[in-house]
Amino acid sequence: MNFYVISYDIESNPIRNRIFKTLKDFGTPVQKSVFECFIPYLAFQQLRSKLTKLLSRGGKNDSIRYYSFCEKCVASVIIDTPEGANHTFKPDSPFFIS
Repeated sequence: MNFYVISYDIESNPIRNRIFKTLKDFGTPVQKSVFECFIPYLAFQQLRSKLTKLLSRGGKNDSIRYYSFCEKCVASVIIDTPEGANHTFKPDSPFFIS
């Protein structure tokens, strides 16, 4: 299993909505246009193929970014909350990159 953070910037509402629905089948939304996905590499390839097809119908300034994190990197994630910092990250729970 691999951990991916996927973000997108899409102008068209219908295409953006389709991208959101597609990503929701593979991961967890953590912001309006950011998803976290803990999936096998083959599933990532399938997801990226679907998203690329949707992106091809979009505007010239539209984009999707894929960030891959190794197991060691995921283990070092720090999550800040109003209660303080938490070093216990589970890939099925959202975290944010700033």
